[in-house]
Amino acid sequence: MEGDTYVPGEDYRRTVTFTGFPIPTLTVIAPAGAVIENNAEIVYAVPDPAPETFTVTVQLDNGVGEPVQASWPVKKRERGLQGLWCLEEGEGDVVTDSQGSNDGTLVGDPDWTTATCPDMLSGLTAWMT
Repeated sequence: MEGDTYVPGEDYRRTVTFTGFPIPTLTVIAPAGAVIENNAEIVYAVPDPAPETFTVTVQLDNGVGEPVQASWPVKKRERGLQGLWCLEEGEGDVVTDSQGSNDGTLVGDPDWTTATCPDMLSGLTAWMT
């Protein structure tokens, strides 16, 4: 499973998706103090001072066979501007981050248009990842 991020001063939250028969029970193994809400959302009140990283480990058990565990790292992400996309490209499916290195890829069917705030995308059939 790929890593995740959290913002200091906020609870870490992640919803996990799982299947099985019988329906498995989700348990948080680590970090200590993390809980499950709504049967699938991991909630962890990150301590202060905030750690640079921590690892989340969960376990699924449906009572048939051995329980299964999964783990992923979580890194601290500071508040503030994470990226600035001016959409000045006017064509294509790559948008450059003017603030740093978070360039994005447009997904769907991007339709560039000219507007008062540089070039923009129109319609609701495209988004950025």
